[in-house]
Amino acid sequence: MQFSVGFDGKIAHVGSLIFEVIEESISTATKLPRMGDRWFKNHQLSHSSYNMVFKPEFESISGAKGYAKEWIKK
Repeated sequence: MQFSVGFDGKIAHVGSLIFEVIEESISTATKLPRMGDRWFKNHQLSHSSYNMVFKPEFESISGAKGYAKEWIKK
């Protein structure tokens, strides 16, 4: 709880401890490797990358603001 209250998005203040929260420190703390793809919420995919999950009647629709769950194949 102290971490979340004292975190401004880049620097964390926990008691008298002040540290920068970056990919490297998260990797060290969690012991997870820094490898793999990096994805951001505004990352643009090509239409062919995800078109295969849509029902045929919805493949040509542009979902600029999202996609309805009814469009997805079971």
